[in-house]
Amino acid sequence: MATILPWGQSSYLAKTPLALLAIQAAVLLLVLIWGQRRLGPAKRLVEPTLDNSEAYVQALSRVLQKANCSDFVVQTIGKAEQFRLQRALGLGSEPVEPQTLVEAWVQQTGQPATELEAVLAPLNQLRRLSNRELLLWLENLQTLQRQLNSIS
Repeated sequence: MATILPWGQSSYLAKTPLALLAIQAAVLLLVLIWGQRRLGPAKRLVEPTLDNSEAYVQALSRVLQKANCSDFVVQTIGKAEQFRLQRALGLGSEPVEPQTLVEAWVQQTGQPATELEAVLAPLNQLRRLSNRELLLWLENLQTLQRQLNSIS
């Protein structure tokens, strides 16, 4: 019959004081309990989702703001919103005269022409808007969008 431990090792284990093993086990157990209580349960890290479009828009807006390019912003956003408004009013996607757009706006929404003219006016100007003027123009644009959404 084969023994699991060779003869020399079994006598070594027989001579090992059990009290020393018990103390080591107790210390290890206390360290584990203290670590669990102090650190808490392990939490899984959640990786943030990246929206490349939003990051790109934010970076572009910072660059345009530093370069003081409000005219680019007005032209780009203004033309896109003008086409969106044309489609919503049933004028198609081909560019129309601003006066035609204003007449369709008044006829279909019943809103005064001044609101739409305030949004369209900077599109024909070649000067740069100040930050305050740009914010006011964007607020007018948002108001116009809300009115358009309320009739749709």
